Amino acid sequence: MVNTTTGEFDLGDGTIYYETAGTGEAVVLSHAAFIDSRMFDAQWDALAQQYQVIRYDMRGFGQSSPVTGPACRRDDLSRLLDHLGIAQAHLVGCSNGGQLGLDLALEQAE
Repeated sequence: MVNTTTGEFDLGDGTIYYETAGTGEAVVLSHAAFIDSRMFDAQWDALAQQYQVIRYDMRGFGQSSPVTGPACRRDDLSRLLDHLGIAQAHLVGCSNGGQLGLDLALEQAE
């Protein structure tokens, strides 16, 4: 089992729960709809052996706050990466999380 750090990022109108582990290139895991970041439990330890791996609960899921008004999940992820000091990352997502990764990559290709 790897050493995992947990945190909450305050967006001003809600919070995002996240976990990080490992070192190296950043890999961000975005979960599908109707589940939370625990969907990546089976991959977590293996990825953390080679990468800095980040997983988080989108607003309205898991340990993040509920959606209380207009919100953009792409912007939430971008702000979380800024908060963590991550300028570049490999984006991995399932279903809704995959769409989110594509949207962010198209907006911020660098």
